[in-house]
Amino acid sequence: MIRLIATDLDGTLLEKGGALPEGFYDVAEDLKKLGILLVAASGRQYDNLRRKFQPIAREMGFVCENGGLNAVGREIVSIHPMDRAAALGITQTLQGLGLSILLSGVRCCYTLASDRPFCDSMVYTLRNTMTIVDDFSQIDDDFIKLAAYHPGTIDPFMDKLQSKWGSAVNVARSGEEWCDFNLSNKGMGLKDLMRTLNISPAEAAAFGDNYNDESMLAEVGHPFLMAKADAGLWKPGIRPRIGRMAHHHSPRRRTAGRYRIKLVLINGSRSGWGRPFFFPSSISFSIHAIFWASVRMICRPSSSFRTSSGFAPCT
Repeated sequence: MIRLIATDLDGTLLEKGGALPEGFYDVAEDLKKLGILLVAASGRQYDNLRRKFQPIAREMGFVCENGGLNAVGREIVSIHPMDRAAALGITQTLQGLGLSILLSGVRCCYTLASDRPFCDSMVYTLRNTMTIVDDFSQIDDDFIKLAAYHPGTIDPFMDKLQSKWGSAVNVARSGEEWCDFNLSNKGMGLKDLMRTLNISPAEAAAFGDNYNDESMLAEVGHPFLMAKADAGLWKPGIRPRIGRMAHHHSPRRRTAGRYRIKLVLINGSRSGWGRPFFFPSSISFSIHAIFWASVRMICRPSSSFRTSSGFAPCT
């Protein structure tokens, strides 16, 4: 039986532009009635996530800052701070490369006064709680996570950042324009929540689409990898563990259509082909559509809880 569903936000749950999908709170209510905890797992800060899900924030779990700070409702379960000297060294590297820097503490996020346009975008676009400083060494707070930003793509800098800091901290691309540095990952954060709530991997499902979701997918018994995810996350020859575990793939077709969904019971027994699902033309046949199809199947009140394991067009 599923007791916890964790989901990444950008590229997985949220619509393009950052909005929650239509019908989200109806699904959240279904989860609540079934006693299933919904967990938002993101590189975003705790305050940001609580505001995003404000109507139900007290009833949710949160894996924040890629596992750096983790909470259930208002109760912080765990914090994994970085070594201060290492974090300050990373900021010097990032400044030397001309990258914008977002430093996440327990109380708020910090950025440099010299990068005011970046700060404004964090406040007005992501709605982060921000403090502007002249120098990161002035900050009197635990350092939870560092994030480097480059408009367009962060890819040209990834090899250099990995080679210089990959042995000291976790370095992971987070979306097209971001690279995150911390001592934790989403898997560690989710594991903290599951341990606190006495939830086993077999009782947990997770949805993700990027490399910073890899550890989270590995912690649950029912991992879902979105079709738009980089092939390196699921090709057996490159990522054998996730390639083997993240066996639930949403279809790559982007148009609305009629699909028959092969079902597998959560307890492992097979149920054969399920009845057709219809996606209205107003909803693009994309990752969030499959997320809701899958969640609705998991949450369907019946003697068996179901989840999708494969997709094929109706014949």
